[in-house]
Amino acid sequence: APAVDEGVGDDSTLDSTAGDPTAGEGIGKNSTLDKQVWCVCQPGHKERTCAKMYYSLKQCDPVCRQQCKDKGMRSSGCVGQQMVETFIATGTKWVDCLNSPLR
Repeated sequence: APAVDEGVGDDSTLDSTAGDPTAGEGIGKNSTLDKQVWCVCQPGHKERTCAKMYYSLKQCDPVCRQQCKDKGMRSSGCVGQQMVETFIATGTKWVDCLNSPLR
């Protein structure tokens, strides 16, 4: 399977529009530039909460555990859309990020 980051370059190029309020406008829901990785925290047994969205697992993995710890929750790690849909389908209480592609 091809790598998720294929053709995008290093992560520094993705942050070049961080201060631009128009960055990302006109990008479709299925664009490869959309953030498609959820950092997921666990506030309770059958509860999951999105802490932050990322472009890749490589970007999410090193920081997700601390993101959840800062919010007073356990980390469930970095996941893709299929896992988020599984949370929802199995009755897990799900709180999504505001910038989620599922919204």
